[in-house]
Amino acid sequence: MTTESQTNASVSKTHTINIGNRLKSKRLELEFDERYVATALKIPIDQVRALEANDFKYFRSVTFARGFLKSYCRLLGIEHTEMLHAFDSSRDVAESTIKPVDKVNKQTHLGDPIVVFISVVIVAVLVFLVFWWPSQSATVALEEQQIEASESASMVEPNMEALQTPDEPTVSPEASTDLPTSTSENEAEAR
Repeated sequence: MTTESQTNASVSKTHTINIGNRLKSKRLELEFDERYVATALKIPIDQVRALEANDFKYFRSVTFARGFLKSYCRLLGIEHTEMLHAFDSSRDVAESTIKPVDKVNKQTHLGDPIVVFISVVIVAVLVFLVFWWPSQSATVALEEQQIEASESASMVEPNMEALQTPDEPTVSPEASTDLPTSTSENEAEAR
């Protein structure tokens, strides 16, 4: 019977606890300001004020309010189990303690059409690059050889012009085959 009377007394005691007033009075007793508490608990000052005003609906879920209350009690050196019992008993409607914070999307599998499509596109691009890259590099190498050959030919021609004497007319090799080389040869052929 004594255990039942002790539990009943503790339960009735928890119903009468004003959580917010007790937190605020202990904070003022320790001479902590709201900013210090907010910094120590790593929560905004508005949430500290909500805890001290018993406004637990301010938080996203009961789980967050319960966790911040427990941390606040530890900071002030108050026994948190008694405060948490009072918190639990003061709730009107019992909520589930586990709530999803965000919607969890279905995980993709290898058989999903989007995964198959992306895989095929990646493989096609890789195959294209395997066949295109060597032909592109061969074309570039051929163009470089042609450029080098034309540059070397243009370097040789100016040297030949420098070697010719100014008395001799400059005649290209193609023009010399069509024209007779000298007038004396023409006269000999005519005879």
